Amino acid sequence: MVGSDIITLGINYRFDVRLTDSQNGFRAIRTDVARRLGLREDITSIEQEMIIKTLRRGYRMAEVPAHEYARRHGTSNIKLSRVWFRYVYSWLKYLFLPWT
Repeated sequence: MVGSDIITLGINYRFDVRLTDSQNGFRAIRTDVARRLGLREDITSIEQEMIIKTLRRGYRMAEVPAHEYARRHGTSNIKLSRVWFRYVYSWLKYLFLPWT
C-alpha cells in the first residue's frame, strides 16, 4: 500500500490533481481516447500509465468511490517482489519524460 500511495502522491503533485488511489478501481474510457493514449504497459502498471497520459493530454478524469470485498476464492497471481521495479520504472518514465 505504501508504494501505491507514493505513486498516487507523485501523480497528484505533478498534475495538481487530488486522486485518492491510482492503482485500484474500475476504469471506463472512450475508445477514441484510449487509442490516442498509445498505451504500452502489459501488466497492472497500465493503470498509472493510463492516468498519467490522460492527464498529460488534457482529457477529463473523475474518480467514483468503489468498495472491494475480501477475496472469496483463490489467491492473487501478482508477486510484487517480482514486478515492483516495473511499477517504479513506468511511474518515473511516464511522469517525467514528455515524449512517452
